[in-house]
Amino acid sequence: MSAPIITLDMLRQYDTYSDQQELFVATFGQSAKLTRRNWARAIKVGLSVSWMERLLSAPALAEYVKARDAALYDALVADLAEVAA
Repeated sequence: MSAPIITLDMLRQYDTYSDQQELFVATFGQSAKLTRRNWARAIKVGLSVSWMERLLSAPALAEYVKARDAALYDALVADLAEVAA
């Protein structure tokens, strides 16, 4: 299976901020394959990837939310335990 493509038009369609669109173009041009390497690159240069939640199907979004909530809980418990120590 080939990697999905994220395009500048998709960013526009999902109402991302113009500065994010400009940064996308400066980093990737008009489109980029959705690969782990490009994901890391996007985050490194400061692109927001949270808008991509809107691309998920309902079942995939539910799984993502469960995983995100569990990760937040684990991080809070660890962080607050460290502060209390």
